[in-house]
Amino acid sequence: MPDSFKALVSYDLVIGKVCGDVEGHPIPEKLGQLPLHALRWNGEAIVNAHDYAAFYIDQQGIKHIIQHELSWQPLHCQFDEALLHKEGHWCVKNPMEHYFAQREHIKAQRKQAFMIEADPLKNEYDYDREFNRPEVSQRRERWLMKVAEIKARYPFPSKPEGNEDENRPD
Repeated sequence: MPDSFKALVSYDLVIGKVCGDVEGHPIPEKLGQLPLHALRWNGEAIVNAHDYAAFYIDQQGIKHIIQHELSWQPLHCQFDEALLHKEGHWCVKNPMEHYFAQREHIKAQRKQAFMIEADPLKNEYDYDREFNRPEVSQRRERWLMKVAEIKARYPFPSKPEGNEDENRPD
């Protein structure tokens, strides 16, 4: 029979998994396939954080099931719900906030790719256009194809349904 896995714990977070004759809290076999970030120590056993709907949020936005520090904020939410730190408190991101955060992330990825991959092609195109070089149309096509490739690689998320009242620009 193989050794069972044990959890290394900090506060109530499972920070590592070990096997063998070592100290740690036994991880139930049914939870063995879960990622470590979804496991918690409830003071008696390793549990699945997805089974909880009340958490204590630390300064980094990590969801704990036990309040080890008085500064941790109680919050009712699901484990997989994204959080937002707003006006000194943690809250669940609504669909539009989540959408805009995803868009900003995609914009940053696109900007980086444009600078590295597309801008040099645009510069070549601009140079050839300035001096009426015969390869100007080919340079333009290469640049525009690279822009389209980057946009396809980093597509924007779909806007959530039922949020027509949001005034933030798309």
